[in-house]
Amino acid sequence: MPGIEVLANATALLRDGGALRPVPAWGEAIASAAAVAGLVFGFRRVGARRALTVALISVPLAVVASVLSVGVGWAWSPLPFALAAALAYPLWSWRRLEYAMQVLDREIRRLAEEPVLSAEHRVSARPVAPAVDERDLGTDPDPDPDPLARRLDDLARAGASLREARLFLAGALESLPTATLVGDAQGRVALANARAAALFEVETAADLIGLDLGRLIGEFSTDPPTDWPARLAALTPGGTGLTVEVRLGAGHWLLHLAMVDLSARLRLVVSLADLSSVREAQRLREETLAFVSHDLRGPASSMLMLTDLAQQGRLPIPADDLVPEMRRLAARMLALADDFVHAARAQTRPLVPQALDLAALVDEAVAEWRAAAAAAGVALSVQVDADAPLWLDHALATRALANLLSNAVKHAPPGTTVAVRAWRDPAGARIEVVDAGPGLAADQRQALVRGEEALRVGGAGGVGLGLLFVRRVARRHGGSLTGEPGPGGRGECMTLRLPDLCNASAGSGNP
Repeated sequence: MPGIEVLANATALLRDGGALRPVPAWGEAIASAAAVAGLVFGFRRVGARRALTVALISVPLAVVASVLSVGVGWAWSPLPFALAAALAYPLWSWRRLEYAMQVLDREIRRLAEEPVLSAEHRVSARPVAPAVDERDLGTDPDPDPDPLARRLDDLARAGASLREARLFLAGALESLPTATLVGDAQGRVALANARAAALFEVETAADLIGLDLGRLIGEFSTDPPTDWPARLAALTPGGTGLTVEVRLGAGHWLLHLAMVDLSARLRLVVSLADLSSVREAQRLREETLAFVSHDLRGPASSMLMLTDLAQQGRLPIPADDLVPEMRRLAARMLALADDFVHAARAQTRPLVPQALDLAALVDEAVAEWRAAAAAAGVALSVQVDADAPLWLDHALATRALANLLSNAVKHAPPGTTVAVRAWRDPAGARIEVVDAGPGLAADQRQALVRGEEALRVGGAGGVGLGLLFVRRVARRHGGSLTGEPGPGGRGECMTLRLPDLCNASAGSGNP
């Protein structure tokens, strides 16, 4: 282009006011600083993975913006911002790394102050800079020539210690004798053991994770009813918690709730202790007290009364009958004591399975009461239909059948017959003892069906220890004892089922 044309164009631009104007230095500095600040803010928003991409894209964007500004008559250089953008990402990454190392050092120092389960997992404590604010550019000089390797080693030790603590917590939770659950801040199950899974009828403890803990607790009933949401809301960390006896089905449980503060996060710990053994011990205690206070006390009181009346010369019976009557009462006391001991042993004595012939078993029990039946004017009828032997506890089975015969002979009117029928069914032995006596009351039959200990000491017409023993023997063998009216609605038909111990699992001792 000739020089005169250049001068003409410049003159025209000056005359029309269209010449490029450079951006003032202070304006360019402010714009560059604002752009760099926006870039760093963008790093924090997009995260470390995309921060480098943002830094690389910002440089050509600045060049494009500089070119576009020429069209509006302004000229500014993108070089200051480009240099700042190129340095911003390394500096930002270095500061984040320094901040992360300070936080790791702080947490490792805290872990070093905590007790550990294994000495090899103890983390070495060292002083670190207390400032962990990301805006603080101060650093903690580290005299170690390889601080990263040492920090990685400390981190590995801390991880091993945490894993060991978690395994210990899981093992301790499983070893607890109670069903235990731990709830998170949202009221969901975070931890549970196998006993809790069995209680709530799920396959594994993992099936309980995430369930509503409040709803699980609400499945338990109390007397009077409990407002569980209100009681749970009243729990505070560090308090004594809440302990209440609850029911779930036929089981009784002791429920304990406690709120625990874990670093400003609340956790609800729920433990459930089975009270079945306690209830059973209470029942046995009441049974023993009733036996001692009623049945043993009756014959003993009669003996004392007879001796007092004899001393006063006011015997209600002939003097020659005093000694036989005292002997009868003493024998009654001894028989009651023996029956009680046998009933207690039937509950706890280990089973001793033996191959038995059913006919021989019945004959042995009948022989024990044949003489007593003849003396009472009661006939005995025996019918056994069994060929193959079966495995039973010989002593307990014989004693159980003898107790059934004893009750039948004692309550059968003279001139009647006590019939014994025994046969082998697919499960084991089935024995029926039929008499023409008064029979059991309706509530006693129902108690036998329900499996309750209703035939206790102190009942009318006998203490019921004989049937109590028979029922326990049947339950120990995995069988049952039932009663129903005899033929024509007269008497009682007691049916004893004793499964073969080779085919049925024996009980644990609980009747």
